[in-house]
Amino acid sequence: MRFLKGFLVILLVLVALLAGIGMLLPRTVTVSRSAVIPAPQWQVYAPVADLTQWDQWAKWNQIDPNMKVTYGAVKMGEGASYSWESDHSSVGNGAMRIVSTQGMDELQMEMDFQEQGTASSSFTLTPTAEGTGVTWSMTTDMGAGPIGRWFGLMMDDLIGADFEEGLANLEAYVTESPASMEIQRVKVPSKHVLLMTETAKIENVEAALERCFQKVNRFAEQAGATQDGAPFAMYDYKEDGQVVITAGIPIQTATEGSMDVTYTQFPETVALKANYYGDPQKVQEAYTLLAKEVDKFGAELANTAGPMGWEEYQEAESATPDRNLLTEVYVPIRQTSTQEMEEVAN
Repeated sequence: MRFLKGFLVILLVLVALLAGIGMLLPRTVTVSRSAVIPAPQWQVYAPVADLTQWDQWAKWNQIDPNMKVTYGAVKMGEGASYSWESDHSSVGNGAMRIVSTQGMDELQMEMDFQEQGTASSSFTLTPTAEGTGVTWSMTTDMGAGPIGRWFGLMMDDLIGADFEEGLANLEAYVTESPASMEIQRVKVPSKHVLLMTETAKIENVEAALERCFQKVNRFAEQAGATQDGAPFAMYDYKEDGQVVITAGIPIQTATEGSMDVTYTQFPETVALKANYYGDPQKVQEAYTLLAKEVDKFGAELANTAGPMGWEEYQEAESATPDRNLLTEVYVPIRQTSTQEMEEVAN
């Protein structure tokens, strides 16, 4: 009997000691893994920001082929979300949402594992000489009690390997199936512009575009207007084979126009932007891709009549033989499924 009492006392002291030490352990635990993927930043960003591509590389998405996935109104970029249901013990049920993005440099996510709790996750993408440095992190609150905090000591071993495998899968996926074009949702600031419009047959578009730019540039020089950005153009293709060309340049301040050259101010616009490298004559590929991808952003095309968007012509920062010309293609959008988006956000 005395032995049993002594054993119970020792057990209680041990439990109290473990509980006391547990309360001193960190409540918040972060697991992080990094890798360098030999690809441009935008090619790595695309399959991370587009949640419909996660099943191609994320380990948890591949464990259960019968996992049911439901996507929110937005599937790519800020506001994108999906939920999953699985009977597999290593997957379970949950939901994830991209709550913010910092260009292509960082994505912040919220994760809800239901009865297993919540977590925040992030991807940081950093251009390097070898390609793109990727850091994938997840931070979890282990709770106020000592048991959860002791369990937190094992988190790195439990899921760190899954992060490593996911990054390796991401590298393989990006290398084998590179994105064809860089696409982002951007906010285009208001601009002062000088522009000119001319109608020409399709075979004469290039010559007409050159005339427009020459007249606009000449007028800007005579008016003392300072160019403030890349030259741009919009094309409205008519059924009779004619093309209405609007070409111009952004300028620093408002000015008076003329009979041929018009001054106006473009309003601030939300748009999808594609960077197209190569022959400007084949830039229609960018418009086709943007029209295909617009629904992933929970949006629809803003321009249902007239030009779909506009092009800005720039020299690439790092020219190579096959990527020496850069055309930035912008397609204005407006959000759709507002009620559904609000439900996803909440």
